[in-house]
Amino acid sequence: MKKTILAICLFTGITTANAQGVGQGIGQGLGAHHKCKSMAEALDMRAHNAMWKDPSDGEVFATMSLAYMSWVQGFISATNLHRPQNGQIRLSPERVAEWMQNYCTRNPDQEIYMGAKNIVESLPEGYH
Repeated sequence: MKKTILAICLFTGITTANAQGVGQGIGQGLGAHHKCKSMAEALDMRAHNAMWKDPSDGEVFATMSLAYMSWVQGFISATNLHRPQNGQIRLSPERVAEWMQNYCTRNPDQEIYMGAKNIVESLPEGYH
C-alpha cells in the first residue's frame, strides 16, 4: 500500500510540474516529454496492457508500456471528441500498439505525441 501511495504522489508531482511548463507544444504528460525510443523499448519488453507483480509482496503495478499506451489512447479519445461520426478513429488497443511500435521504431528520437499525432492525422482514411 505504501508503494502505491508513493507512486501516486510521485506521478502527481511529475504531472503537475509538467503542466506548469512553458511552450511545451501539443500535449502534456508522458507523451509530450518521452521519446519514441522509450515507448518502442517498453512495448518490446511487455505487452501493451501489461501489469507487473512485485514478487516481494504481490502488489501489482502498471508497466511503462501500459502508461504510454494509456496516454496515446487518451490523445486519440480527445481528438474524437471534436470530430463528427464519420471522422472517428476506431482502432483496437492492439492496433494502436502496433501503429506506435512501427512509428517509434522508425522515429526513435521524436516525442511519443508525434506518433499519436500521426495516427489522428492519418485516420480515418479519406477524412482529411
